[in-house]
Amino acid sequence: MYSYDYDCEMLRLYFEEKHFPKWKINELLEQNPFNKDYVIWEKQTLNNNKTFAITLKRNKIINSDTQIQEIAVHEDNSVGIHLSNNVICTPCSITSDINKIRLFNKLILVKGIYPNERSFFKKLDKNKIPFITGICTKQYGYYLHILNEYKKMINELKNCELITEQDNDQFISIVKTK
Repeated sequence: MYSYDYDCEMLRLYFEEKHFPKWKINELLEQNPFNKDYVIWEKQTLNNNKTFAITLKRNKIINSDTQIQEIAVHEDNSVGIHLSNNVICTPCSITSDINKIRLFNKLILVKGIYPNERSFFKKLDKNKIPFITGICTKQYGYYLHILNEYKKMINELKNCELITEQDNDQFISIVKTK
């Protein structure tokens, strides 16, 4: 199992969610990328994780006795820390192939998008491994981008459903096995 640096992984996630072009990323890296905008984004991201967990519990998408394997960029950026379940966090950088993750015999929980994610979920669906993936964000443009990816994925999978919700100004989209 790999251990990833929190700041490095969160910066990658920040750049990805903001859709910064390469020149903007380089400009930020030459200065201080941990500026006020980043700090606000990080705080909101951690709050989104909490809202996502509350949504899963409120809608009874996850039972309290379900054992979960969460795939996250870092255990400190985990939805599972807000769940009372037995959660194993498996770190996976957003620059890594999610298909290389070693799976345990548990419900798979993924928040966000990873490279080759659709093939990963096809494999889970084919092998009848239960999973939940989703997004919770205030950034409507990013939300729509992910929602479109989820809709494409739903069309390719046999046994999944899409749930969309809004909690104040946070947009939530969840794909789960039936």
